[in-house]
Amino acid sequence: MLLDINDRALKLLPGDSSGSAGVFAQDASGSRFGNHALQRLRLSPTECEDRFWRDLGTQPPGKSLPGIRHNADLAWQHLRAIASEQVSQIQTVALPAHYNREQAALLSGILQNLGSEGVTLVNRSLLCLAASGDAKWHFDLQLNQGVLAQAEREGQTLRLGPVREYPGLGLLNLVDSLTRTVQQVFIDKTRFDPLHLASSEQQLFLQLLELLERSVEDRQEISIQVQEGRYQVEITRAQLEQACETWLTPLQKDASGAKILLDNSFPMLTGQLDAQVIGDADIASCWLEWGPELVADMGFHQATALQVNKSPVTDVDTSPDNSEPASVMAASAATHSEPRAQVTHALLRGEAWPLEGLALRQENGQLSLSQNFDISGLLARFSESDRSIYPQPASSLRLNGAPLREPAAIGADDLLTCDSAVGTLHFIRVKKFGNASP
Repeated sequence: MLLDINDRALKLLPGDSSGSAGVFAQDASGSRFGNHALQRLRLSPTECEDRFWRDLGTQPPGKSLPGIRHNADLAWQHLRAIASEQVSQIQTVALPAHYNREQAALLSGILQNLGSEGVTLVNRSLLCLAASGDAKWHFDLQLNQGVLAQAEREGQTLRLGPVREYPGLGLLNLVDSLTRTVQQVFIDKTRFDPLHLASSEQQLFLQLLELLERSVEDRQEISIQVQEGRYQVEITRAQLEQACETWLTPLQKDASGAKILLDNSFPMLTGQLDAQVIGDADIASCWLEWGPELVADMGFHQATALQVNKSPVTDVDTSPDNSEPASVMAASAATHSEPRAQVTHALLRGEAWPLEGLALRQENGQLSLSQNFDISGLLARFSESDRSIYPQPASSLRLNGAPLREPAAIGADDLLTCDSAVGTLHFIRVKKFGNASP
């Protein structure tokens, strides 16, 4: 099974046609995710969060939500809600092209915590491009941004080139652009402002979302029901296309003349970009037939490649002795074959600690650092002299995503996570002034 991470709709492929939107809503009646949460996104915006997949990490969400510590909490809860009974069947995860190495390791840890026995991580844009046949540009439309990824084909290998994020070029931003156009039509023709009431704004929001998913007629009727009655207007396709064109301006400037690949069924976007379109069935078919794997380090930006190797993903050995994600094993081999900068400090939640005499602990479900070697809560200790980590038995630690059961050397840029605690430890090298060696 393939877990496709796009916060417009997270999907388990093949078979999941509707998916679950990366939106969380919380009110007196409880918490909800996905399409149920979309029903409240404009009705109660202060009680909703829709950026936790885009900004996956251990930072707090953009809004204060009782009981929610950080974006990783929301991602964990969302996956548990949509895939708790199927998580052990997930073999591959398609990650957005903008994810960095730390986010990839964090998501791998979340899946492990939910019961996965190990997954292969693949770059989502590369997977879509592989499914397309010969396209080189992929525009990944997310909820709050767009990501444009370019790839080069070298024989049977797709290698990722430049990746650019466009904050504000997401699906919700497109709906906002259309909303402003429709709002003005309502005001001009009925003197009613649909954004004056949260309930009417929510109605308009849902109608425009639905409108984007189908071919628009020359004239489109939009109606809003409020307590005093129903307001109704007609808007032309040309007006909607103009709003869409204005919203797309930054992308069209950067990708002028390029044939862009889309993996969504929004006819208005397809027409504006003259784009090639693939669907879920194409992505799932490509994954099942070819078994694409990430064969290079995820990197903090993008130095990735996808090898199309005719080895079906269903043949991947997921026994306990080989349960590490194939991408992590490949990345580890590629990284450790080259000299690495010597590590001097461990960085956790913005604080850098010198390695010598340092201990890693678990406290209240979170990773913490101290110089206290008391056995209670101790997960590992570090040695600066040999730049190594010494894990405690059954510590559930992961170094660069792979299980850590024995002492291991560490280098600058390595990442350490724990299946049973929140937080990511980033090993760094701190230079002295004058570029002298530490």
